[in-house]
Amino acid sequence: MMLKSFSGFGKYVLSMICAVAAICLIVLEISALSDMGKNKGIYYRIDSESEMIPSREAYVYYDEKYGKNAQENEDELQYDMLFWKDYGSGTVENHLLGRISETGIVYACGRTDLMAKDALRLDHDDAGLCILGKQTAWELFGTENADGLRVHYGEDDYIVADVSREINRIFIAQTGGGSDINFDRINVVPKYEEQAMMIRQEIESIFETGSRLENDFVYWILKLVLLISPVIVILFFAGYAVRRIPRRKKLITVCTALSIIVMAAVIAGYPDDMIPPAWSDLQFWPEMLAEKAESINTFIKGHKTEIEMRYLYCAVRAFLFGLMSAFLTIAAVMSFKIKYRDLHMKGEVEKNERTSYSTDKQDLS
Repeated sequence: MMLKSFSGFGKYVLSMICAVAAICLIVLEISALSDMGKNKGIYYRIDSESEMIPSREAYVYYDEKYGKNAQENEDELQYDMLFWKDYGSGTVENHLLGRISETGIVYACGRTDLMAKDALRLDHDDAGLCILGKQTAWELFGTENADGLRVHYGEDDYIVADVSREINRIFIAQTGGGSDINFDRINVVPKYEEQAMMIRQEIESIFETGSRLENDFVYWILKLVLLISPVIVILFFAGYAVRRIPRRKKLITVCTALSIIVMAAVIAGYPDDMIPPAWSDLQFWPEMLAEKAESINTFIKGHKTEIEMRYLYCAVRAFLFGLMSAFLTIAAVMSFKIKYRDLHMKGEVEKNERTSYSTDKQDLS
């Protein structure tokens, strides 16, 4: 009897393996979405000379937000900000060892804790600091532990404040408001979700230009991908439940409840900027989708800072994990359905055989 029970249990092994793998992938996808959520609210500026922010103007704005008076009330700060300009590649040199590295260069002012993995903070008055990529540190010093060492770039020497573990890129903190460098992007991470639109309007009104990095829309799409697996499971078991309900009213009730659950899950993450002023404004939808498509296209084709690379990496991970979990969920459901149908048919056959045997026995007697 136990052997027969184990044999019946073994028929569902493939279904259970697929289900466990799907659950693991869903957990990984949730983790990736959580990492994406930490970078929501980043702003991307179009790389155009006419739209760049002069260095002096950037520092004036930064002083207003993060100057000495603001630093005294740091707990009241609502978001972090980073101005930066990507200059492409550059040559960094180690005077003592005579080593040279060709690497990516990013000039930045503001709080670079958004870049560093260990929440390093470089304020505008911290002169002569930089953050090295791990490969750059290895090429210059033969080790990734280069904190406190010096490198030479252009006409200036910089102290290595930290070594980034993410990608090979060097971040140099510009500290003089009189510099003639123009910044083409601003990265902003609000501490509260509802402040994102307010900050966007503030930045655009002050600098008269700027477009937002499209992440709310992508974040929402990825959450829909996350919902695929649970919806498949709900539909599967709802289908079996409906078959046992003879009345049509109960069927309508079940379908309505299921639709409400799915719609509630979708609407819960619907981006605020995708809600039109009036639902009858049909022109809103094509304009909104065109703006988001242009923003995504600009982001994909443009140079990316470490923040944006990290965000893109998390988005790709979440998307792949979501699709894989959906496929495994379908496989688990189909395997369970096939095994269940086989066992059900086998049970019906055995039942018919027993009935036939009993009938024949009665006829003989």
